[in-house]
Amino acid sequence: MFEGSPVRVLLVEDEPADAVLVRALLKETRIGHFDVAVEARLSGAVRHASEVFLDVVLLDLSLPDSLGLDTVRAFRQAAPHLPIVVLTGLEDEEIGLQSIREGCQDYLVKGRGDGDALAKSIMYAIERKRLEVELIRAREEHRLSEERYRLLVDSSPDAILVCTADDVLFVNDAARRLCPDPSVPLRGRELTALIASRDAPRVGALIEEAIRGVRPSVTVEAQVRGGDGRLTDAEIVVLAIGGEGGRAAEVIVRDLTARHEADRYRTMMASVFEGTSEAMIVTDADARVRVVNAAFSEITGYAPEEIIGRTPRILAAGRHPREFYEDMWHTLMESGHWRGDVWNRRKNGDVYVQHLAISAIRGHDGTIENFVGVFNDVTEQRQKEDRIRHRAFHDALTGLPNRALLEDRLNQSVARARRHDGGLAVLFLDLDGFKPINDRYGHHAGDELLRQVAVRLKDCVREVDTVARIGGDEFVVLLTDVTDCAGAGRAARMILDAFRQPFALDATIVSVGCSIGVAVFPLDGDDPASLLDNADAAMYEAKRDGKGAFCFYGGHRGEPAWASRNPSAKKA
Repeated sequence: MFEGSPVRVLLVEDEPADAVLVRALLKETRIGHFDVAVEARLSGAVRHASEVFLDVVLLDLSLPDSLGLDTVRAFRQAAPHLPIVVLTGLEDEEIGLQSIREGCQDYLVKGRGDGDALAKSIMYAIERKRLEVELIRAREEHRLSEERYRLLVDSSPDAILVCTADDVLFVNDAARRLCPDPSVPLRGRELTALIASRDAPRVGALIEEAIRGVRPSVTVEAQVRGGDGRLTDAEIVVLAIGGEGGRAAEVIVRDLTARHEADRYRTMMASVFEGTSEAMIVTDADARVRVVNAAFSEITGYAPEEIIGRTPRILAAGRHPREFYEDMWHTLMESGHWRGDVWNRRKNGDVYVQHLAISAIRGHDGTIENFVGVFNDVTEQRQKEDRIRHRAFHDALTGLPNRALLEDRLNQSVARARRHDGGLAVLFLDLDGFKPINDRYGHHAGDELLRQVAVRLKDCVREVDTVARIGGDEFVVLLTDVTDCAGAGRAARMILDAFRQPFALDATIVSVGCSIGVAVFPLDGDDPASLLDNADAAMYEAKRDGKGAFCFYGGHRGEPAWASRNPSAKKA
């Protein structure tokens, strides 16, 4: 311990001659090298011990500020970790014994022995103090270990008992609660009294075998009678241990109610997982598939072994932009859930739409451990909804938007034109000469004519424009982003030109024209209803002027500002 380094000694001595003698003795010894510091008063020694690392203290009992055993007690209180060797001129056996009892490691009388004897006493004192500290530490650790063990055993939810063939030696709190009257000690009772009568002989035999050393460890399931008298399923672990005066058995009784409930719950969930008609998929945190159910394979066509370990990207149909998936994952990370319709592709290449709900499963520390997806095939349902929606907003004969859809688009176009200071035009069309054709060739021919009219009208306008049939032989064309009347006029003339070509109805060739009324936003109305009414009024004016023409609305407010720019147009 001190090889190559000096032993740091504090000599507490008020006689200078004695201090010089001690220094000389320790300097002459061959046992070790000693570095000696001297303090003449107890107060100085206490201060020195608090400021400088020391190995041992040589303490005189007669000091200017302290006498006798009070000196020992004061220094022990100030520096309990330091070994103390009393070095005094007083030869008193009783004082020596009392010093040892107060915690000193040795008692020496000045003038007796040489330097080697003093050095040995110092080294022995240091070693004894070290052993004393280690013993105290070991005892404390043992005490704490026992306390921790007792705390763990008593706080255990399992009943723990130690028993011999004749007695119960130890029980924890959980075991006490098994007794009908927990205030009555279980010691001395036969343990098997707590076991259900049908299981008691079997468990008793196992405990006996453990005590005799025949079977050192065994685990069985049995029913245990609780303090309330009810029977509970339990797991009983019997361990052979060494007990006082011979062998004993430790018996651990673990309530299986929660485990059995959990097993039943897992069985039920597994049944639901496999039996549900909805597809279920579980991935890890990196979105790699861990498990799928039978419905997943039925809907997608992929067997479990073909999808496990891969990511759901294999199902993508390529119909969604990247932003769709970015929004999906953002919502999922923020809220833990996402729900919506996704276009995916089956193994055979068929594209279908699934209604998908994804949930993030987090662990105890809050990090995502799994994702669970549940979906079903809603392709047929969505197609049916689309057909219903289409019938609600489209003309059954021509497939064109009906009045309801026209009004919706007109509302949106007017709102957009207001926001962006733009324009639009409404063209109201009525066929010229339709009734005679319908009367002569029949309704079948009339219907076919209306379908061909719809096709020609759509060919005359852009995809962003709307052609609608609002009833009978009346049609409306909504032109968006029209900034002046000239654009509306060009569209009207194109339609009139298209109607100059005859229509083929089976083996019959017929000709039909149209009259068009034009209303421009915002000159001829700043709301949808006004625009439709005014375009309708302009159409009747075109019919009165000879049909086969178009007419701008404007007669109700005099000559409009745009009339001079459209001299060929009639004014309503």
